[in-house]
Amino acid sequence: NAQTMACGGFVLYRHAPMSESVFKDKIAYFYNKDDCLGQIMFWLTNDWARNDIAFNGRIFASMNLMVKNRVKDLITLVGGIL
Repeated sequence: NAQTMACGGFVLYRHAPMSESVFKDKIAYFYNKDDCLGQIMFWLTNDWARNDIAFNGRIFASMNLMVKNRVKDLITLVGGIL
């Protein structure tokens, strides 16, 4: 999912607890098979909304999910332990 977001792709993901608090308007969610089918139909017919989600995901991924950012977080974490 991070790779898709980083490339500016749209992510439709099965809802997981607490995931919305992290990703908010950066990915779209479905809750079950029927909802997934409905979400697919919605997003396929709403280019503007789909592109908005994809854009938000790309910005989020470039600021938070890239390797260089994760390495900085890891160094900070390890530095705090040592």
